[in-house]
Formats: sequence, C-alpha cells, structure tokens
Amino acid sequence: MFDLIGIAKVSTFRLPKIKTPLKWLNNTIRLREDVKRLFPWAKSAIIVGLAYDNDIDAALIYHPDYMSISKYAMVREYHKIIPKRLKKLITMLSENVKLENPVRHKIHADIFPIYEKGYAQKALGGITGLNHLWHSPLGSFVLLGGIITSIKYSKLRKLYSSFLSKLIYPDSPFKHPRCAYQHTLCASCKMCIAACPTNALKPPLLKIHRCIGYLTAEHKGKIPKALQAKMKNILFGCDICQDVCLYNKLASYKLTKRQLVERFGKVIPRIWHISVLKRMSVTGFYKAFAGTPVIRMRYYKFKDRVNFYVKQRTRD
Repeated sequence: MFDLIGIAKVSTFRLPKIKTPLKWLNNTIRLREDVKRLFPWAKSAIIVGLAYDNDIDAALIYHPDYMSISKYAMVREYHKIIPKRLKKLITMLSENVKLENPVRHKIHADIFPIYEKGYAQKALGGITGLNHLWHSPLGSFVLLGGIITSIKYSKLRKLYSSFLSKLIYPDSPFKHPRCAYQHTLCASCKMCIAACPTNALKPPLLKIHRCIGYLTAEHKGKIPKALQAKMKNILFGCDICQDVCLYNKLASYKLTKRQLVERFGKVIPRIWHISVLKRMSVTGFYKAFAGTPVIRMRYYKFKDRVNFYVKQRTRD
C-alpha cells in the first residue's frame, strides 16, 4: 500500500515568515505551525510515502529533439491516489483494531495546511535539504500524505508493529535502505544550488517565483520568457536539484515500470518528441496527460512552452 509509514506525536513548529506568490501558503503559516489550531482533538500523526524514482527514458532526457516532464508527473496525480489509500487504511483500522472511544481522523496529502515535511522528519528521520525537499531514508523522490488522528501516540506505537508496518510494500526499499541519513552530506554540499538553471535556490530561502516546478504547475499565466530561456528542454516540473543530489545517489532506489504501475496504476513517458507535442490539440493534450499532474499546466501554457522551446532550439 505504501513505501514509507511512520508515526509521530502532534507537535508545534516554528516556520519562517516569508512571502511567496502562493497566497494560501502565506496565509496559513500559523495553521501549519500548530495543527491543533485546525483540529483541537489531534493527538498523533500517521505519515505515509510513495516512492517514484526511476530511470525510464533517462538516456534521452536532455536530447534536443525531446521535451521532458518531471518523474512525479509520469504517474497518476498523488493528490487523488494517496487520499484513496488513506481512506482504505482508516477502514481497515476500524475493522481490525478495537478502539475504546470514537476516533476522529483527517486525511491530508498536500491539501490542508499541515506541515507534512516536519511530521515526516519526526516520524521517519532525515531533514529538509537545501533544495527545501524532505530527504527521507529513500531520498527525496517520495510523495507524502498522512492522517491526523485522535488516537493517543502510546496506542499508535502498539498499532505500528501489529498493523501499520504490515501495510508497507513487500518490495519497498524502506525495508532495505541503502544508507543511513548523514546530515553532513547536505551541510557540506551545494550541488543542487549550483545546478538550478533559474537560480531559484538561495538558502535559507527558495525563490519560488523562479522555480521551474512552480512556474510550470502553479504559476497563473504564461511563463516569463527570460525564465523560459533558462529551462532547457523541460516541459513540466523539474528534477534537476534532486538528480544531482549526492544523498539521492546513495539512498534513492530506482523503481521499475512494473513497480510504478503497481503503486500508481498508470505510467506515461517521461520524454516527448517535439513533433508530437507541436501537433497536439487541446483534446490530444488532455487525453495524453489525463489523470497526471501535467494537466495542471493547462493547454495554453503548454502550447506556449512548446513553441518557445522549438524557436529556441532553431536559433541554437
């Protein structure tokens, strides 16, 4: 069902007060610092993760005749996949475990102002890297979700060994981690900062308005041409800071296509020939990328991005 499962006590965090183009992020800092401001009954957190790192189409990822999408965009939208699995987990929990009092739960997968990276770190270790992504025992190619629950942490600890741990995939690399996390790998390394083509990483801050992942998925309107010129052959999302990460090279586990299908039900190519993209109609766009994060881009921005790259490639 999952590649990672961990538990943690509900706690508070101190987050930097920063302004971003994402207004909802700016307006929910206090809620993310203390989940009890949203759910006063909360006592514990169950954190889950799905791994998605792979080497599919890696040989042609920077070939000028192709455009690429991020690895997480190759599979079904995790905002839908993970909540469905968590609902099933809650059903299994109520059917298989006797709990004395009525229990309250709230499922989340990047859809509520809950500091998921913070709880993931408490439950499973690791840290938030210089690229602002959580570095787990499996590296940073992990999609997160979880359940805020009224079950006491002491009870949840007993449930972990008897029930929750059995929901981890038999072939999950979490059962055989490549290496223990070493903080010094991140503290002494600046590879992700140097590799970012748009200079979005300026520790301790992330200049989100320059981040390719944000620009292709969340930014309203067309991507500024000055930034498009730095995006190489990227169509949607970005894995550059993760691909160069030293810890990922040591810890990340490459899943096969079969394993990805088992986890997500659908896998689309990571690279797309520009001749195919140029001919793609509105209907073709939504059909080709149906159910994946790529449709967040919307057709007009997709077309603008493809046309810009084709012209740039011709000039170069």
